[in-house]
Amino acid sequence: MSLKLLRQYLRKKEQKELIDEIAGLYKKFDSVKSYYQASVFDDDQGVLEKYKLLIEYEFFPEIYTCRTTLPNFGSEKSDS
Repeated sequence: MSLKLLRQYLRKKEQKELIDEIAGLYKKFDSVKSYYQASVFDDDQGVLEKYKLLIEYEFFPEIYTCRTTLPNFGSEKSDS
């Protein structure tokens, strides 16, 4: 679906339907939660820390070999 078709589809929706649609996306996809957390709720630091930790774990896993609990990176749902 092109962006143009998406815009046409969304313009036909009532405001309540749009709110429900966005709320559903927010519940379903962690990436949507992260987006709104950073942009709407002005919590860039929380999102930044999450991804800094993810990158650190990816490139320096030896840091985490001595810890009993590892970051929970596998919980993000797929956006596809």
